[in-house]
Amino acid sequence: MKKIRKILVVEDEKSYADLIQLTFERRQLPFRLEFVENISNARTLLEEDHDYDLLITDWLLPDGTGEELLELLNREKGKVPAIMITSQGSEELAVKCFKMGVMDYFTKTPQAFSNLPLSAMRVIREHDNVRQREIAEERLRESERKYRLITDNITDIVWTIDLSDNNYSYISPSIANFVGYESEVFIGKSAFFALSPFSAKKARDKIVYLKSLSQAGKLNSDEKIELELAFVHKNGNLRWGETKGSLLINNGKLTGITGVTRDITDKKAAEENLRIQQIYFQTLIQQAPVAIAILDKEDRVQQVNEKFISLFGYKLQEVKGIPINDCIVPVHLKEEGRLLTNNVARGEDVYHESVRQAKDGSLMDVLIIGEPVIIEGEQVAVFGIYQDISEQKQSRDALRKLSERLVMATSAAGIGIWDYNLQTDQMVWEPEMYTLHDIGVTEARDLKNDWQKCIHPHDRKILISLLDSWKTQKQIYEESYRVVKKDNSIRYIKIFCSVVKDETGQPLRLIGVCWDNTREIEHTELERKVEVADKVASIKQQFLANMSHEIRSPMTGIIGMTELLMKTSLDEKQKHFLETIHASSNSLLTIVNDILDLSKIEAGRMEVKPSVFNLKNCGQRTIDLFSALTEQKNLELSFEFDPELPEMIKTDENRLAQVVSNLLSNAIKFTEKGFVKLSCSLEKTGENSLEIKVTVEDSGIGISEENQQRLFNIFSQVDGSDTRNYEGTGLGLSISQKLAELLGGKIGVESEQGKGSRFWFIFKAEKVNQEPQPGTSESGKSGELPHLPYRVLLVEDKKTNQMVLSLMLKEAGAEVVIADNGKDALEKYTPGAFDLILMDIQMPVMDGITAVKELKSLHGHEKVPPILGLSAKAMEGDAEHYISQGLDDYLTKPVPANRLYQKIQQWTESRLRRQDD
Repeated sequence: MKKIRKILVVEDEKSYADLIQLTFERRQLPFRLEFVENISNARTLLEEDHDYDLLITDWLLPDGTGEELLELLNREKGKVPAIMITSQGSEELAVKCFKMGVMDYFTKTPQAFSNLPLSAMRVIREHDNVRQREIAEERLRESERKYRLITDNITDIVWTIDLSDNNYSYISPSIANFVGYESEVFIGKSAFFALSPFSAKKARDKIVYLKSLSQAGKLNSDEKIELELAFVHKNGNLRWGETKGSLLINNGKLTGITGVTRDITDKKAAEENLRIQQIYFQTLIQQAPVAIAILDKEDRVQQVNEKFISLFGYKLQEVKGIPINDCIVPVHLKEEGRLLTNNVARGEDVYHESVRQAKDGSLMDVLIIGEPVIIEGEQVAVFGIYQDISEQKQSRDALRKLSERLVMATSAAGIGIWDYNLQTDQMVWEPEMYTLHDIGVTEARDLKNDWQKCIHPHDRKILISLLDSWKTQKQIYEESYRVVKKDNSIRYIKIFCSVVKDETGQPLRLIGVCWDNTREIEHTELERKVEVADKVASIKQQFLANMSHEIRSPMTGIIGMTELLMKTSLDEKQKHFLETIHASSNSLLTIVNDILDLSKIEAGRMEVKPSVFNLKNCGQRTIDLFSALTEQKNLELSFEFDPELPEMIKTDENRLAQVVSNLLSNAIKFTEKGFVKLSCSLEKTGENSLEIKVTVEDSGIGISEENQQRLFNIFSQVDGSDTRNYEGTGLGLSISQKLAELLGGKIGVESEQGKGSRFWFIFKAEKVNQEPQPGTSESGKSGELPHLPYRVLLVEDKKTNQMVLSLMLKEAGAEVVIADNGKDALEKYTPGAFDLILMDIQMPVMDGITAVKELKSLHGHEKVPPILGLSAKAMEGDAEHYISQGLDDYLTKPVPANRLYQKIQQWTESRLRRQDD
């Protein structure tokens, strides 16, 4: 039965409406027509929830146009096909109707009305076809969306391979987490991309095999692909995937493969670890110095080691499958053996001394350790461990009487007594020893080993030396060490021992006593620390107070005059002498700056100023600074940069370079032949942060373990003697350590005396995505002498500094007037006569700050030119203090020529710009 289609006809002229009705009735088509005369009536039908398959409407209606009616219908019922009829037809109106979406257009004529039913059928059919196609396309898009949603969000990798070219046609985004490449990289690439060579061959052979079956017509469409393949991650690591695939067959021809790959890297690693652990386990069992028998749940022997065979005389084939109690337990101890077996069966550990019997019937004292092996709550086996303690038992029996006599006396005095048998390597303690070392009597298994464990790691060598003291000629040994108790508190133990020898002089035993002397040590240590701290503080304050001014003042003359002389014509010998003076002066200035840096750090005023820079270029520049020195010493200098490490980072470049320079300088200083190597590597990476490791390695003299402990202490040097071969203040590494901490990291050393050193430090940096903006280099750094045609009043009391500074200024084109002190400056100053004033701070008659205040009071702040302070005071806060007193800027002596020129140019040009404004 055909579906009746509803047609809404909107026609205000009854004659045309009747003609339309008659035409449709003659055709006897499955249509039901509903007629209305205007848009208002049509709206009423639509509000009553009528649905229509077609709209036939006149263009001109009493209350509007067909265009308005079509918009109303589409708004209320969605897109409905329409046919437009009009008595005033024109080509322009027809084009407009078709642009509106009308599917047919008629002029009101008898011939047009006769064609109207067939046109209506065609229009409805075309609309149905379009709608069905849209629905199908929408369903397809929804299906694809759901498929993509699934494949894009599962951790497994979904893929499809086109076998026409063996390339990937699809792979899910989860591949990025697996091998480090985004899914887009794989599209169009070979199916063997990112596979290891062996796995690529395995996959290729499988595809060739499937294609051969397909060509021969023998391919089973249900055949599945299951392979374990090794992938090479972008970072070079190997990743394992379990791959399962299904065949895509079109018209009997193999066209592709689709499947899923699951990450089984952890599973493969676990399997390999299990295999290695099994090898370790077997080796451990066989090479153990105690007898071991592995038993099943019924205590039947399953395996024994070599020590068991040598101790009891049984080979494995003789006892395998036999209960252990039937093999080595004497008749009179069978009940004891049964009880021990029951204890282990209940999951308890057994630790028991008893007697066991060898194959030849001999008896021996043994320590029995029974350990149940429990897996997922079920006991599956038992480890039986047997240690021959016959000699230890004899030694203990011999000492028992002596111990009983001494125990009360020693306990009352807090003295622990111990005895070490050198022949059997056995040790015996009296009760107070356990108390002193915070070891429970029942916890002790191997006293010699337990003793070492409770001693502070740095003091364990003391015990080792003590137990080996019998090898020396010393008869009595006395020492102190620290014990770390269970609550992490530290106690100091005094130890005293003597060697007991036989009548031939052969050492037999060590007998000793221990007691707690923590109070004495702590009191002495406290007094020493207070004394040292007071001395260090006093020396430091006195040193820092005098050093800056007393050294920097004459350094102005030395460095300045040296720089000026080096620009003159010199013969090679003179040039060499000047270069030596200049290098020595800069070394002295470096020492001064190191001490001031340390003062800033300790005062908490050292600032970190992060900036974006190229780490690799920074490292290369630092290496280049030392290349001449290493060439002079015939050393190999190299630089390695981790390819995984981003070149662009953000941190304080200057502080970083300072640490690296300190480490390189030390490495070159203490290396006479061989190599020095700088390397940078990626230690850890976060979302926006990096941890970077910088290593400086050398083949130099190395550092002993004892000296490493104080290497980073302030003013500390490995060789502090008067005959030392290497100079220095001992500040470089201390400053480097503090700078490393400011950069969010730490510093350390690995070294062995005579075999070189490996210094490293780790710092934190921010990730960046852009290249640094090029900055403007400071004036004077290019080596070109600037032109400074300015009039300068130089206020300086020291004649040498007057000469050096005036020569620097005159060389750059400046006109210089010299004043010997502040009062002299007031007399020589004339408003408008000078472009800039260089003012020393500390001078006789009148100091610089007083002179500045007088100048500005007499002549007005705006009329006085820029005043730059010159001073040898370079402590933290000096510059800020003096600028707050009226100076415009502050320069620390000695002033490099390029720095002086830069500041003069900066302030004079700034003043000229203000005057122009």
